[in-house]
Amino acid sequence: MSIELQHRVNHRDQRARHHLRPAHILGKSPVVTVGRAGGKLMGRIRGTVVLALLIVLGTLLTGGLPAVAEPSGRGPVEGTVKTNSGQDLNIRQRPATTATVTGTLPTGSRVTIQCQSTGSAVDGKFGRSNIWDRIGPAQWVSDAYVLTGSDGFVAAKCDPDEGSPIPAGPTLPLPLSPSCPANADAMLETVRLPSASRGFALVRLTMHYGELPLQFHAEPAESLCRLVSQRGALPVIFDATAAGRTITSVRGAVSVTTATLDFMPSDAGIRSCDFSLMSALSRQLLLDTVIGLPNGTEDCYLNGPGKPGGLSVKWMIPGFAEHIRSENGPQVFKTRDLAYYVDVTSLLGQEVQTIDSRVVNTVENYIHKTLIDHMPAITPVGLLQKVSVKCNILPLRCGISI
Repeated sequence: MSIELQHRVNHRDQRARHHLRPAHILGKSPVVTVGRAGGKLMGRIRGTVVLALLIVLGTLLTGGLPAVAEPSGRGPVEGTVKTNSGQDLNIRQRPATTATVTGTLPTGSRVTIQCQSTGSAVDGKFGRSNIWDRIGPAQWVSDAYVLTGSDGFVAAKCDPDEGSPIPAGPTLPLPLSPSCPANADAMLETVRLPSASRGFALVRLTMHYGELPLQFHAEPAESLCRLVSQRGALPVIFDATAAGRTITSVRGAVSVTTATLDFMPSDAGIRSCDFSLMSALSRQLLLDTVIGLPNGTEDCYLNGPGKPGGLSVKWMIPGFAEHIRSENGPQVFKTRDLAYYVDVTSLLGQEVQTIDSRVVNTVENYIHKTLIDHMPAITPVGLLQKVSVKCNILPLRCGISI
């Protein structure tokens, strides 16, 4: 025999819905008739109810629902590179923004993540993350630029004991992550060049750099904070002086460039600059974009070496474009790209919690003055040879011609 409700329906799916509803909703009390077959079925129902009660009891005793096993994440995981504005993603030798760049990946590239580790925090396409993905021996990319479907770890954590092929390198303790401003200002101060003085006893011709206001804005990058300035034109001014007093001045040139400041953890592995080599650089070598500069004259610490645990900044420019006045019309001289490091913690004598206009102004003026003092080739001192000054003695009036 079978168990049926007296309130019959015509379709199987409707019958199933009635079985799931309480009797008072149906409007009738179900009448059940049971025979031999019904006895077996009732036994099964009782067993099912007992099993359900046991599961509920076990849940209460363990304090929650049975745990669902999570994927171990021990195998390789696929990801897709997504960068800002379509630029390539740097591949680095270690999980740090200061590590050597060994290659690049175009946006949209598919990568296989062998394992993951923590390193330098990076503000990327998918937010801020200190997770780095190893995609090959000594090949690391920031997870902030890799679409994996998760903000956390998706692959096994890299374990040196498992035979990691990553070469050993200096351990770089991360400083406190400083806040990065949306905008910052700086004012390059006047710098005079007494070493460029020439002339006779009464009137002397000298040069100086005028003031230059700079405005910076933040851009996404792998570093802790990247600030980029507007295109600035630094005035180069010629002065006629007598008895320590400026008689007349004229702007004879402007030096145009854009500066990028990348703030990052200090790296003791980057060498200090050799000021003696920098002072010996020829202007022709600085203007040459093919022959490399000697080691210690570029891509080095101006106040190094960097101290682990501190904050540093990498200052980069796409060269100086010098626009010079002449009798034959304007002339333009373009220097090579330049990059230098500054240990900001050492420069300020304190930990930096916030990158603001004060920090940017101090860094910019330090680099500006240090390069002028220790790399004479960076200044167009040779222009003095093309500048003449004519004066009337009584009264003393002078004119400068370029």
